[in-house]
Amino acid sequence: MKVETGFKQYSFMVKNTLPVFRNVITNFRWLILFCLFGLHPIRAQENEMGVIEHFSVANLPMYDVIDLLSKKSKLNFTYDANDPLMNEVVTFEASDKSPYTILNDLLINTKHSFKQIGNQVVIYKLDLSVSTDDQLNNNYEQHITTERVIPEVEPRLVQLGLIEIDTVFIQDTIFRIDTIRLVDTVYVSKQNSSGGIQSLPVLPADHFQNSTFRKPGWAVGLSVSGLATDFSLVSFQNDWSLNNYGIGANLVRNQKRWAFSFGLQMTQYAQKFNHQYDITTGGYFRQDTLDRYYTVVDVDTSWYYVIDSVWLPLNSQSYNFDRVNRIGYLSLTGEAEYTFFSRPAFSMHGKVGLLMSLVVYRKGLMINEDNYPLGVDFGDLTFSSPVFGMMVGIGTRHRLGEKFDLLIDASYLQYTSGTIPDQTQFSTLTAVGLSVGIRYYF
Repeated sequence: MKVETGFKQYSFMVKNTLPVFRNVITNFRWLILFCLFGLHPIRAQENEMGVIEHFSVANLPMYDVIDLLSKKSKLNFTYDANDPLMNEVVTFEASDKSPYTILNDLLINTKHSFKQIGNQVVIYKLDLSVSTDDQLNNNYEQHITTERVIPEVEPRLVQLGLIEIDTVFIQDTIFRIDTIRLVDTVYVSKQNSSGGIQSLPVLPADHFQNSTFRKPGWAVGLSVSGLATDFSLVSFQNDWSLNNYGIGANLVRNQKRWAFSFGLQMTQYAQKFNHQYDITTGGYFRQDTLDRYYTVVDVDTSWYYVIDSVWLPLNSQSYNFDRVNRIGYLSLTGEAEYTFFSRPAFSMHGKVGLLMSLVVYRKGLMINEDNYPLGVDFGDLTFSSPVFGMMVGIGTRHRLGEKFDLLIDASYLQYTSGTIPDQTQFSTLTAVGLSVGIRYYF
């Protein structure tokens, strides 16, 4: 009777306590859920923004992808425009994901991360020299959510009373928050309000192209040159003359440091001479008394006379020459240039060349000991044609634009044979020249 009575009292106590235990568990569950939702501001923000149903890009640079994500999510993104990551081409597709998840997927394996500062989402590059823990602290308010699930137990009744066992899920949320300070320095320079003339800005050295040499290809050139020569066909006058000039055109093949050209050149050599002389034949001496004096010796007086004589020719001829001798050559030229000093807008080169010259016109008078004083007209003489010559020089090239160069060259020219074959008393022609030309690159 006592044992049976005790068991009934215990059963009655369990039946009265079970509803209270159930109410406590239910209230505790709602309290946990209320705390979890209150401690998740970022997830609440994501829920307000919602998810993007479909986000797809193909072969777009990263900065265009971020701009597209900003338009779809209404978020403001901040990043370094000079970062190489922003120029990488991206192909990406996602569906039913939040903007933060899409951004995180885009930055995977890029050594970059992001965080929110105010109303800005900042994308930055991770510092690899910092430890892993520090990098986690620098991430954007990461929400590391872990769910610890208690193994499910099928509801069943325990033999000791009417106790019902249910499954309880416990969710823990860890917040990692970091603060980034962006410090920038602004220098404000004082503006010069004076009305003086300001210097022009200096153009950069590579304002035409990056390479210091012209690209291999073809070009054409025109040039004008002035020459100083010892050209002379008058035996008593061998001075250097500046009355010489040349005009040329050539086709150029450019190969970085080397340039090879073939062209035509019209050259005129001139000698201006002015000479006057007289020729007399026959004549006699005419005497004239300039003074006289005497001396007395004893009783004798001796007279002395000072006499001068002048030769009077019977025939006299006067010659006066004031003219310019000219000879013109049409030359076929071949040259090779080598650039030994180069800058983007300026270079220096040396060159060598050969030329073959043909006489195209001649006008003048040759005077030597055999035909002195009358001379021989150029039309009655046979000139050497063709005449071969060698040339060496040095010059500079100035870049005027993407297609044009200005060339200034100094050269020395030596012909290998005389102007007139049978007149060996005249030296071979030599010349020193200065030329200015324009070269156009195709």
